[in-house]
Amino acid sequence: MGRRPDRRIYTDLTRRYEIFLFLPWALATSFFSLHVVGSKLFLIYIYGWAKVRQEKLSLLISGACWLVLFFATYPLIRLLLPKRENIA
Repeated sequence: MGRRPDRRIYTDLTRRYEIFLFLPWALATSFFSLHVVGSKLFLIYIYGWAKVRQEKLSLLISGACWLVLFFATYPLIRLLLPKRENIA
């Protein structure tokens, strides 16, 4: 039979308390992109308020803003977390 994968490889990829960072940061960035960036600033500047409300474009642009904001900031904030302790 083949070798079993080493468990230490997977624990080195994640940091301590990473799940406690991921969920609140995802919610915070989605709230920010939905309520500040996407629907109020960018779209109103380009299309005007009536066009945004009529065609429901705010959700599409807000989703794109969230993806950019989350994946640009999450790796930097993740580096602040302590590394996992090796249990051998």
